[in-house]
Amino acid sequence: MSRLIRHEFDFDWAREELSQFSELLKSPDAELEEAADILPRFRKWPNLCCLMGAFDAQIGIGNQYKTNYVIGARFECDLLASRESGTRYVFVEFEDAKKDSIFKRKSGRDTSYWSLRFNNGYNQIVDWFWLNDSRSVTPEFRAEFGTSYVVSVGILVVGRDHFLDALDNDRWEWRKRFGSTGQNPVIYIETYDSLYKRLKESFDSNLAVARQLSVGASRHG
Repeated sequence: MSRLIRHEFDFDWAREELSQFSELLKSPDAELEEAADILPRFRKWPNLCCLMGAFDAQIGIGNQYKTNYVIGARFECDLLASRESGTRYVFVEFEDAKKDSIFKRKSGRDTSYWSLRFNNGYNQIVDWFWLNDSRSVTPEFRAEFGTSYVVSVGILVVGRDHFLDALDNDRWEWRKRFGSTGQNPVIYIETYDSLYKRLKESFDSNLAVARQLSVGASRHG
């Protein structure tokens, strides 16, 4: 079992991590390598790791996470986020952000096709959920998650907005809607640009709530 790291979310540090993420994406046509550009940074961004929990509204900002989380001694996900003592988990797979990370072009063919990188990343998440479902009745699973039933959210992060032309973007957006049906488990797909936007929106909304609570507490203090 991979132990999760307990982390108390810090808005000031989260703002700095978001700034670093924004700087990484500053050039819209910059290509990013998973191993060189993405994974090392998220290992240094504990607040963004916990903020990934907000993809499940019932988790919100997580208070525990683990990078390189080992699943049943067979697979490894890049990031797992959740709340302590909860039964809901967000599993994340990061892939490259290159021109052909989502769609590839082939000579003599007008329409691009889904890339091997995308399909492999998506199917990895499918395998994680298959394995968790198949071992949910085992003592090992209950020891790991504290229950025999967990609600799982998968996120595949791949590619950049700039590399999608109008047709490919329509196909991408349709697939995003198709995958995010609210069933358990659900799998979201995001480019790095859309991931940044979602994390920033979640940060802003949670900060506003925290400030309102602070004002309310001071009035009643």
